[in-house]
Amino acid sequence: MVVAQAPRLARWLARHRAVGVLAAAAIPAASSGARSLQPVALSLARTARGPVVGWWGASCTGLAAPVARADLAGLRQVAALQALGWREEAGEGDLVDVAVFQGSLGTTPAPLAVPPPTRAGAWSALLRVRGRWWHLRFTRGGLTAQSGTPPALPECGGETRVVSGDLSFLLGRGASPMSVPGALLVAPDGGWGVRLADLAANTRLERVGRALGGWRELPGDPSVLQWQSPWGMLFVSAEPGVAVATRLEILARLPLATSGSEWGCLRGEVVAGALTSTAAMLDRLPGLPSQEQVTLAASALRQVRQCSWRIEPTGGQLELRW
Repeated sequence: MVVAQAPRLARWLARHRAVGVLAAAAIPAASSGARSLQPVALSLARTARGPVVGWWGASCTGLAAPVARADLAGLRQVAALQALGWREEAGEGDLVDVAVFQGSLGTTPAPLAVPPPTRAGAWSALLRVRGRWWHLRFTRGGLTAQSGTPPALPECGGETRVVSGDLSFLLGRGASPMSVPGALLVAPDGGWGVRLADLAANTRLERVGRALGGWRELPGDPSVLQWQSPWGMLFVSAEPGVAVATRLEILARLPLATSGSEWGCLRGEVVAGALTSTAAMLDRLPGLPSQEQVTLAASALRQVRQCSWRIEPTGGQLELRW
């Protein structure tokens, strides 16, 4: 991630803590490595004489920026106190390109080697995810992100709808056993439904469910099962893909997900309420976030008025409003 004006971003994040919480939930590899960099991040942001670069991964997490020679001693001391790696290279004029990191750093990232803005003030930050550059703009009322040729954002009315070609990535679970296309629908009253598109009907999920008892076919529709679960009545359908919902009409309206599908509309208060009511259930299912993570995410989501996004091969767009 390349930040054009790091001090301004720091002040923005201080006013909108929900973004930090949601980012930590969505990118656990970045959040775990960033904790050790927090003491030096503010010092680097204050002294940077150009864009600040942040990166994360399995082998290394770090920050880099051009700084004046007069500021080197103080930054070195902060990095040494945190037992962080340090590298510096001559930059333009009297500047020095420094990198502070945790892990094994191969080639020092060049803070200035980033796509230039199309016009003055065209971006507040750039974020590279899965080989795609995103232009980010931070405003008083929210955050917008665009990549390539931005597609039109979806319209979902008062509902929350999420469709993902890789639900496990959306949940921050990387290459977990749940790497399947999925869809989520949350009604304004808190009713919800989830579909896992590539999960076959005779999977372990259904076998375990039947073994738990309380399952019976819905009269007049043998393709739908009723389950009197410990969390209330749930309706389960096996085609197309296993789907679970709190009401029949939600089960019927669940979107279909395919590989490559990435779009959604999220109402923070609605999703937070649904997460809170199902936190205990999620905590007992393998491969899903813990109850503590769900509670933390729900607290952050309550601050989000609306978030919409769509990602396509030719471009993507995200809009978040408080």
